[in-house]
This record gives sequence, C-alpha cells and structure tokens, in this order.
Amino acid sequence: MLWTVCFLGHVPKLPGTITSLGGLGLFLLVRQFTSSTVSSPLPFWGMFALMTLVSVWLAPIAERSLGKKDPSSFVVDELAGVLGALLFIGSPPTIWQCLVGFGFFRLFDIFKPPPIRRLETMRGSLGVTLDDLGAACYAQMCWRVAFFIIGRLW
Repeated sequence: MLWTVCFLGHVPKLPGTITSLGGLGLFLLVRQFTSSTVSSPLPFWGMFALMTLVSVWLAPIAERSLGKKDPSSFVVDELAGVLGALLFIGSPPTIWQCLVGFGFFRLFDIFKPPPIRRLETMRGSLGVTLDDLGAACYAQMCWRVAFFIIGRLW
C-alpha cells in the first residue's frame, strides 16, 4: 500500500522513525543531485507538498481499510513531516544540519507538546497529517534557535 511508504510502515518496531530516516535519506539524495545544478528550493517544496497532499488524501482510505484512526502502518504523514522539518534548513544544507532537524522532528513527533496533541485529535483525515506538520514547525523553530546560538558562540 502507498501509505506504508514502500512497506516501511510494516517494520515491527518504530515504523515512524524508520520512515522518517527514509525521508531524511530521500532529502539528502535530492540535495546531492540538485545542489550542484540547482540553487532553488523548488524540488524540496515539491516533495513536501506532494507528500502532504498524498497523506491527507490517503488517511481516510487507510483508516477505513484498517478499521482504526491513524494506524501505525500509515507513515506517509511521517514522510511529509520530516520533509517539512528539513525544508528551510540552509542552502544547501549540510548533513549535520539535516541530522539536527531530523532529531528535533522525531522529538516533537513522539512527545507531541501542545498544541500538537490537539491537532492529532482533529476529526477527519487532516488531524493525521497536521500533528506531523506541527512537529515539523516546532523542529524548524528549535533548529533555528540552536543554530543561531551556535553561530553566536563560534
């Protein structure tokens, strides 16, 4: 199924983290191939927008098919979230910057501080994706603060 992101959603332990790692790998791969030829963030915006739309579109289908809200095998939202967390990181971003963004994203996606948990409880398929986008926003904010502070120290 498409919502399992190449069956990563069926990994027995930590399917969200494994899928997010796959998203990090995809981001780095696109970065590698586009950084020497394109300075535009358009490929990254395209990936993020596409995965967000696919997540919102497939969430109700997955929930009906599997008979529960936000099933653990539905991980395309994790892919959209991690791509969103990495979207504004540097031009071109370094691997370390991407790893920090990934770490912040997973931290906020797992612990879901307010209002992320509230986004998750929204009715319909939007809530399934919005909590990951909220975690991506928190990750972006923390990433920017961390690298601002690090930049000031060095």
